[in-house]
Formats: sequence, structure tokens, C-alpha cells
Amino acid sequence: DGFPFRGNDFQQQWKPEAETPALIALSSQTYSFTGGAHGNMGYSPVIFDRSTGKRIAFGDLFANADQAYQALTPAWCKALNEARAEKRGADMQAVGEMFNECPPLKEQTVVPVGEGRVDQLRVLVDPYVAGPWAEGGYEVTLPVDAVRPMLKTVYAKDFAPS
Repeated sequence: DGFPFRGNDFQQQWKPEAETPALIALSSQTYSFTGGAHGNMGYSPVIFDRSTGKRIAFGDLFANADQAYQALTPAWCKALNEARAEKRGADMQAVGEMFNECPPLKEQTVVPVGEGRVDQLRVLVDPYVAGPWAEGGYEVTLPVDAVRPMLKTVYAKDFAPS
């Protein structure tokens, strides 16, 4: 009857992030459209402990996850602001105050990255978290130096030395 068909869509892509003797880490990016102005995308991690064969959370790599997130936060906020400046150019304030704050790292997707040993951490940020939809998601890489001393003993050998 003249009304345009707007089909639904779902896509998911998996990416290997790290493989070490103790860990396998993957990230997933999904896109879905169920109607409306545009679709949406998001990230999710999968980290496996090879010795137990079980999925673990990023925070499970550390003796104290809260301290690890706190130690990473300064580097996270600095790297995010650099990525924002690259996307936005000179006018960082144009998108409004809400998208200039540093969202809590603990609420983002964080995955270890490396082959044989983890040598960095990748933070994957969904649209609308660090910027408006038009900016898309963000991928920020962090060094592991700040959290290396906080790793559980079972995982410490899988992280590259400083």
C-alpha cells in the first residue's frame, strides 16, 4: 500500500584479540536494525581461561579488579580524549558536555590483546557512550604496565614484561 518495507537486520563479527598459554580473548561487534532512524551497534568480550575451560570477566585477571580499573583510568581518559579530538577536530565542545566526560572504564568492554603474551589492552566503547551516534564507537588501546603488578599469579606469566 505504498508503505516502504523496513526489514530487520542483525550482524555479528568476532575478532581474535589474544592467545596465550592461559588465555584466549575475543571481541564481538554486533549491529542490529529493528526500525527507527538508524541501527545500533555494540561490543562484547569473551575471555576464556584455558586451564579451567571457563569464561572469565576482564576483572577476574586481577587480585583486586577495582584497583586495576582505578590504575588504568588516567591512561583511559587521556587516550579517549585523544581519540575524540581526532574524530572531532578542533571543536571538542561542539557535541555538548555529556560527551566530553570520561565514562567509567569498568562499564566498558576491555579485552587483553597479544599473540603469545598480552602486551596491551583494548577498550571498545559503544556509540552514545563517549560521543554521539555520528562518531560511532571508539577503540582505545592502553598499555598493561599500570596493572601488571595487580595480576593474579596464574595470569602474570601471560603478560609481556615491561
